[in-house]
Amino acid sequence: MTAQPASARHTEDRHEGSAGLHALPPREVMARLLSAQLDSLGALQFALPALADAAARAAQALQAGGKLAYAGAGSSG
Repeated sequence: MTAQPASARHTEDRHEGSAGLHALPPREVMARLLSAQLDSLGALQFALPALADAAARAAQALQAGGKLAYAGAGSSG
């Protein structure tokens, strides 16, 4: 999988591999989930510079007595 800029992705769309997931044998379900996780790791390569910059800025803010707040979301599958 080739990483795309965030503006080109639809993060809240249903993952194409999730269709019919409930009806598959457990081994196939696990294989699809693992494949999706591995694909998501590839996206981090594109984001690495921004992630490193954010981590450095957060560390500076915390060292200066500031606070860090963050939010996340779950799977769209």
